[in-house]
This record gives sequence, structure tokens and C-alpha cells, in this order.
Amino acid sequence: MPTLHFPLRSAVATICLALAGPCGLASAQSVASSEARWNAISACASKTDDRSRHACVDEVLREAGLLTVERQEKERRGRFGLDAQQVAPKAAAAPQAPLAPVVEQTDEHVEVQIATVTSAPDANLIVTTTDGAVWRQTESRAIRPVAAAGDTMVIRKASLGSFLCRVGKSVAYRCSRSR
Repeated sequence: MPTLHFPLRSAVATICLALAGPCGLASAQSVASSEARWNAISACASKTDDRSRHACVDEVLREAGLLTVERQEKERRGRFGLDAQQVAPKAAAAPQAPLAPVVEQTDEHVEVQIATVTSAPDANLIVTTTDGAVWRQTESRAIRPVAAAGDTMVIRKASLGSFLCRVGKSVAYRCSRSR
């Protein structure tokens, strides 16, 4: 069997301990349950691509009650609009802010509540959402009516990796996420 590097070995040990249940349970049932969970994780290792392997481990964690749909949705919302370079360095340092209520969302759009609206020196809007994301208007044109704190903003994926922001009945405008 190949030797695991320390971070991977530590992560596997943490998952195994979490799936094993509370300490002090020595019944045959908990041992069988722990063994079944470990076998489920081992089966995930046989997956050939990263995406299916990760989905498999997530399913095992959900079945064990350690990963909730709400937590996954919160993480997905936090990453919406960021590219891979922006997500990686900030993921560990990002504060855990409460999320705005969600009416509807998909991988193509998200609805957020606005915390603040400011104007940049070039007169473009800078919108900060209640969950800490900052969206900046990228095209130079007046947006009427101007958004205000408490408004709901819909952000949609557009062509070529761009995004369209719309507040209420206002005209949609191109925007990009800065953090």
C-alpha cells in the first residue's frame, strides 16, 4: 500500500474519526457502522475522475450527517462570480457572514440582498451584498433607478464569462465580482 503524505493522511484520519461516531461506543453495531462507512469511502477511491470521487465522498458525509445541503449551498453562493484564482487564496481568510435569504437560485443566477451602494470615481456602481460579495459595474452608463440598501439584486451569468446585474425593474448592466 502506498504511503500517504501527512496532510492527506491527517484528512483521512479526521474523516474516519468523524464517521466512527462518538468515543466510548464499543458495541458491535458501531464497529460495523464504522466499517461500513470506511468501506463506502474506500469505494469512492476507485472513482477515476476528481469530480465523481469528490461527489462520492460528499454523499458518504451527507449520509453520516456531517455535511448538510445548507452548508454546501452557502459555500456555492460564496464562490458565485469568482474565478479559481480569487477563490483559492481567500477561502481560508473569508469571514463567515450570515447569508441573505434566497428566493430562487441556480448555477446560472443568484438573488442577493444589497447592503451598500457606492459610486466609484468613474461614476460606476459598486454594490456590496449582505453576504460580503462586492460587485462592480463594468460598463459606463447611467443606471436608473439607483439601487439602495435592502433591495434584491439578481446576478446572471452572461456570455464569455461575464455577469449581468439587475435591481428590481432597472436595466441590467454588466458587472464583475471583485471579492
